[in-house]
This record gives sequence, C-alpha cells and structure tokens, in this order.
Amino acid sequence: MKLKNKKTGEIIELLAKLSFVKRDKENYLASKVVCFDSLAELNEEWEDYEEPKEYHYITNFSSHPFSKCDIGKFPLDDEYRKEIGNYFDTREEAEKAVEKLKAWKRLKDNGFEFKRCEIIDGRIDFMILPKGEYREQVYDDLDLLFGGEE
Repeated sequence: MKLKNKKTGEIIELLAKLSFVKRDKENYLASKVVCFDSLAELNEEWEDYEEPKEYHYITNFSSHPFSKCDIGKFPLDDEYRKEIGNYFDTREEAEKAVEKLKAWKRLKDNGFEFKRCEIIDGRIDFMILPKGEYREQVYDDLDLLFGGEE
C-alpha cells in the first residue's frame, strides 16, 4: 500500500497490512481477523468511536423522571443500567422509552391480549383483542411499540 504525506507530497510504500481482531464477547472462537488493503477500504466500513461522556437514564422520582450521569462515576450503576436497557445517549431517547413503557401499561391495564400468533409465509400474523373505549388508542400504542423507526 502506498501513502502520500499531506504536507510534503512524499510518497512511501507501507510494508504492512491493516488488520485487527474482531472479538466476539460471547464466543472467543467466533472471533476473526479482518484485513484491509487500503486506508480508504478501512474508512469505508469503520469510523472512530468515542464513548459518550455522559448518558441519560430513567429514574423513579416523579419530579425528575430523567437524569444524566457521567460515565465511570458509578461504574457498577453504569453496567447495571446498560444491562437492563436503562442507558440512553440522549434525553430524547430516554423520553421515548418512557412513552413505550406507558403504552405497555395502557395495554395491560385495558385487558389487551394477543389471542393467536403464527408465522405465515415468513411474516407474523396475530389476532388482537382490544377492549372497551380503549380500542382506538390500542393501534397507536402498538405502532409506538412495534412500528418502524422514523
């Protein structure tokens, strides 16, 4: 691979191949070496990653339902929140998660149930039983929970 110095224009031949080990945390044997023939090829697929300096999570305090925490300040809390999915890069992501939790609660409180569920031609087909006045809201809640990302 050849490299060109951006300031001087000097061209050199790099006698190395870009490679790294892509580790699989769950299964070490599934780890693999990935090689690239050029920096452009590497940059096509990969970019620098920086941990967010803070994250947001949902609290149980009604006056402050969202809070943010500096990464590493409480490492055990950081790991626990990540593990249960209560770890968000932005406040907006945390707010959306709260809306989804509220939708689940509305469905449960109004006796919603999936009556039948089966896979037909590679898609999931199910029958739902919305109850009472809640019938109109149930479709909005299902869309929030299972609809595509915008």
